[in-house]
Amino acid sequence: MVHSRLGTAQHRHWFTAPASRLYLAVSQTSDPTETYSIYTLNTTLARDPDQDGPRIPDFPHFAVDHYGLYISINEFNITPEGNIDGFIDAVILAIPRTT
Repeated sequence: MVHSRLGTAQHRHWFTAPASRLYLAVSQTSDPTETYSIYTLNTTLARDPDQDGPRIPDFPHFAVDHYGLYISINEFNITPEGNIDGFIDAVILAIPRTT
């Protein structure tokens, strides 16, 4: 579980993220009122992927072209005290198109 304190000393705000997920819905037909397939990407384990400290995934972007699906996420460091400690990197996941 990630806890973080945001704001000034006078205005402390907390948020909790017990799990982090990205959801993607893909229509099964060309009619948007029909059935969708739902895909869930678990980003909870981004908490320490390289033993360089826990991360919080933020501001996801999705892109699609005839080669596949692309997802980018900004990563922010979380200190042992649970504070956000700055931007680390951007992560891009490329999922190739299947035939």
